[in-house]
Amino acid sequence: SNYQHRPVKLSLLEEQVNKMNAAANLTEAELEMATETFNAVTKHCFRICVNKFSTRTISDAENDCLYKCYDKYKKVTERVSIAFSEQLMLENAAAVGGPSPSPPR
Repeated sequence: SNYQHRPVKLSLLEEQVNKMNAAANLTEAELEMATETFNAVTKHCFRICVNKFSTRTISDAENDCLYKCYDKYKKVTERVSIAFSEQLMLENAAAVGGPSPSPPR
């Protein structure tokens, strides 16, 4: 026979379901990464800041240290994220052959 088997194209609904599943997996991966990062920062800051185990509560000095440790981490993470975004913009502009955009400040 002259009939050739062709792969069946996914319906729009199936394509949308596949996209949603991919997004859910990405979201799960992002959530897992965020949780791991939070746990690592918490462990790091706790190890540095909390050193008196004779009371049930964290002292004011330990609490201040924890706050500063987390705040510093957050600021460094923001700076790294901005630098990474700027680098991606420059690489994308170079790949397209367009002028290099000036990074936001």
